[in-house]
Amino acid sequence: MTPGDTLKKYRLSGLLCEDVHWIRINSKVVLYNFPLMLDWLQNIHDPQAHQRAIEAYMTSLLSNQKKRQR
Repeated sequence: MTPGDTLKKYRLSGLLCEDVHWIRINSKVVLYNFPLMLDWLQNIHDPQAHQRAIEAYMTSLLSNQKKRQR
């Protein structure tokens, strides 16, 4: 089994969340969110800690930033 097979198994089983841990670019390409994948591995037995990391990551995205008023 290759690392790609393991990641695919985790994706298909629902262990990894689409648009959080990975995104589908097209029918053949999947990109993984490396920082959140590392955090998931570090906190595999502490889902609350990982949830905090997800929330911090999502908040940091430009699309979630408040617009500056001029």
